[in-house]
Amino acid sequence: MRLVPFSRLVLPAMVFGALAAAGCVERDDRFNTTNGETEGDSDTDTDADSDTDADADGDADSDTDADSDPVGELDEPGDLVTFTSEDEYVDLSDASGDSNQDQDFFLIVINNGEGDAGYTLRYSDASQLGGDTGGPGGIRIPSGPQQAPAKLQRPAAGWQPLSEPVAPPAAYEVGVSRQSFRVRNDFEDSGSYAKITATLWGLGDSVAIWVDDDVAIDWDQGCDGTLDEVDPRGSYGLDNCDLQDVANIVDTNIFANINATMGEPSDLNGDGLVSVVISPWLNKLPLGSSDEDDFTQVVPSYANPEVDLADYDATANPGSNEQEVIFVFAPDPYGFFNSYYTATVESYTEMTLAAEIARSYTNLALYNYRVLEAESSMEDTWLIETLGTAAADSVGFGAVYYDDAWKYLDAPYLYSLSSYEDDGIIATDPRGAQYLFGRWLVDAFGVGVLSEIVQLDAGSLGESSEENVATAVSTVSGEEWTFGDLVLAWQIALLTTGVEAEDGSELVDSAVWTPYAASAQLSAPDVAPSTPTPGVYYGANGYQTGFNVRGLNQFFTAGTTASPTEADSKGVRTAGPDFHTFVPDFDFHGYTAGSYGVHVVRLSRLNLERAALEIDTEGTLSGAVVRWPGSGEDIEIERVFSALDQSNLVPIPELPQDGSPVYGMGEISESFSTRVIEDDDTVGKDVEDTDRWLLDLSARPTGQVVPVVVQLDRRFENSSGDEAPYDPWLAILPAEALSGVLPADWNSGTCAESSESWAFPNTVLSYQYYQLFTSSVAFTEEEMAEDFCAETTAELGCGDDYELDGVANEDELEPASFLDQLWTVACKSGGEASVDTSIFDLDERDDNDDFTYSPRYNLGGRSGASGEEATLTASLVGGEQYVIIVSGGGDQGSYELQVQQVEQAALDALEND
Repeated sequence: MRLVPFSRLVLPAMVFGALAAAGCVERDDRFNTTNGETEGDSDTDTDADSDTDADADGDADSDTDADSDPVGELDEPGDLVTFTSEDEYVDLSDASGDSNQDQDFFLIVINNGEGDAGYTLRYSDASQLGGDTGGPGGIRIPSGPQQAPAKLQRPAAGWQPLSEPVAPPAAYEVGVSRQSFRVRNDFEDSGSYAKITATLWGLGDSVAIWVDDDVAIDWDQGCDGTLDEVDPRGSYGLDNCDLQDVANIVDTNIFANINATMGEPSDLNGDGLVSVVISPWLNKLPLGSSDEDDFTQVVPSYANPEVDLADYDATANPGSNEQEVIFVFAPDPYGFFNSYYTATVESYTEMTLAAEIARSYTNLALYNYRVLEAESSMEDTWLIETLGTAAADSVGFGAVYYDDAWKYLDAPYLYSLSSYEDDGIIATDPRGAQYLFGRWLVDAFGVGVLSEIVQLDAGSLGESSEENVATAVSTVSGEEWTFGDLVLAWQIALLTTGVEAEDGSELVDSAVWTPYAASAQLSAPDVAPSTPTPGVYYGANGYQTGFNVRGLNQFFTAGTTASPTEADSKGVRTAGPDFHTFVPDFDFHGYTAGSYGVHVVRLSRLNLERAALEIDTEGTLSGAVVRWPGSGEDIEIERVFSALDQSNLVPIPELPQDGSPVYGMGEISESFSTRVIEDDDTVGKDVEDTDRWLLDLSARPTGQVVPVVVQLDRRFENSSGDEAPYDPWLAILPAEALSGVLPADWNSGTCAESSESWAFPNTVLSYQYYQLFTSSVAFTEEEMAEDFCAETTAELGCGDDYELDGVANEDELEPASFLDQLWTVACKSGGEASVDTSIFDLDERDDNDDFTYSPRYNLGGRSGASGEEATLTASLVGGEQYVIIVSGGGDQGSYELQVQQVEQAALDALEND
């Protein structure tokens, strides 16, 4: 595929109607993609003096007519163009004729196909392409989404509204009543169930909370703080009063508000209750997965109304509980149920349990309207998760999904939006994409969009969940949307929310591209209200609702009190989606998951006056390019060609003190061969490439402590999604710790007694090969120690002891790793070695393949689905110079280096997480 730009997009009639009603546009005008203004006659021009891209096309005398534009549409930061898979290229050239060489852009690539797709990028000279750069609009630009009131709810058959609560069955008694349930007990087999016995430990007007008898719990009958019965197995703080608090939260917040904003579940067994069953089977289930990555998760909760609301049959339906039921994992502070995953009682009862009840309750409500009432099929898992996480966030318990949101923003190309790998019931996959999409739908279209999706009439239902979302949004907004339009608008919101132009104004027009709303803190009573009322959020007092895509997201506990507590360690900070960078110096390959996976790419250091971006792919890609503030001055490019060059350092851009990152673009290239003199013979040996970056802090006050984090992002080496280098490592050390290897200082011409002719680096003595060329091995299990230094002998001439250090050439050490090489330098200096493995990145030093990250400080993360990452922490000192070593660990590939100054607390968090 080759992509072409288009400069004008045609709006559907409904969008024109909305704009016309606002006095913004006449129905026959055309919409300008770059700024959200309209093209019409001179009477409708509201900004005649603005730049070319902000003017309206008028009569033939107007200097803003489209035909007089010198080149492209991207004139100012914030201008954007969109593209579809049918377009040939994206024209980046400036509408005012300025050079692209000092401009930055961001590219959003959306994979509309079901399968993963790769692509390559390249720049072309737009002035040589010829032809009209205009073209038909493939993706429309909607007007600002309208806020609509929530739809009136249709009560489900058999369900009594909360204003008339149904008394629970008389036989139910907390601590006494027991019931049998069937719970999934096999991760892979959807038809395998365990029969458990559970005791009732929390009871409300609309919920009964049961606990598997295999979970220890203490009993405080009067909830007066005195335990009447202590479980001899050790409950670690879990008692019935915790669960009664949750039951009150469910009654007066979760069910009351979800019923009002989405709809209600059925009540087929007529007891007026939803059963919540806490069972350790959900903790244990992932251990039966064939994928070890699942071991570190639990199945947080599930509701399976398709099974549980059908009649029990030992053969055809062995898992039915014949009632509305939600299963939730159990608290497990010491990992008894799953040694890979622990959950404290406090965090479980104050946030997690409520969140999971809200998420799975939405599944029950959706099933009621979609299957029981509309007699249609259930929605896809991705939409169930989107609605469920949006529901949990709306009632104050969305913080449990912040970590998933961070992981999505860290590498959005690894995650699909509209597909979910798990079977839809037993799900452990991160829900970040679904949570962020659902949250944006609410921010953009109002909470009424949720009920519209859930309660679509049978006649309005489409053939897919994507169609149903688009139909619901179109109804709420009064505009015609496609699902692809929604994904594009969502991704532009993720990229641009909170980003300012150079004059401090919003980067893109929020009336056209609706951003995320700022988060809010809920206010709620600290005593459960006697009557459930929508809009009252008991149990979530002070909790955050909404998500800050650029900023801090706070995690609170103690929401039933007047003084909620912030859990600092669980807060999440984000700065929009992470990205790869395309500079002309290196080939660029992109790759993204199917079903609306997204890859974000920074376009920088362009080398053309008028650039056009071409995307070659066999997939179905669409997206947008946004002109960005800045000009690539924060990026340095490594241009050391040969692996034999051991002397040149590439300077990192000056490190800002405000925490802003600077970047280095480099490549671990193929090895180069040198000649090694061994036993009077010369043999060829390969030298692996390593890069050296200079981090200069000499301008900082002498002795000032400068905590830094260095992150290496691997890139795709081809359009098949293979990452390289696969297992890189980083090291940082004072510049003087590296031995000098200037070619002029190492050659046989400095020794009259030399019997061989050689000159570093093209020909070297045997020991010099091991000592002077930086090893691609970071360190080995058994490192050199000080007493490993070679023994000195009687004074020798330079022919036998080139360095005249008392060690014969044939007795010189041959270090097997970079750390060994540093020990060798120490040996030669006669001092103690001052370096150890702490100079290396955290990922190289640990004994697992997990990536290092700290969501609360937005540091670390992953750049590929497999392979080791490299995140380095160091406390440096002002007045000094440091060298950052980058090695591919024996592999090749281009990489992106990010360096930033951080708080000491951020350093500690990364090193301890």
